[in-house]
Amino acid sequence: MGEKVRLSTLAESIGTIKPTTTAEFYEILVGHDWTYYMSDDHRVYERGYNESRKVYQIAQESDGNMDLYTSFKESIFSGKIWGTDKKPLPERPNESR
Repeated sequence: MGEKVRLSTLAESIGTIKPTTTAEFYEILVGHDWTYYMSDDHRVYERGYNESRKVYQIAQESDGNMDLYTSFKESIFSGKIWGTDKKPLPERPNESR
């Protein structure tokens, strides 16, 4: 897997998100804190919440991004702790768009 991409480097604010390749979006999903809402630190929660909104907005840019987002979410929230069989993470896309 490549270097983790922090969402803030690709989209500083919700209003300025630029089109993202599916491969770039995969790296964003890898680096995203999927369990931010479990934090006792409100700053961590707030940062994660804002980042989560940006991630979802990028997911809506294309069917490929939304499929990838859904697959990631299904994988992250699966396994023994969630009372389900563990689903694998999707493979990293190779395409440039």
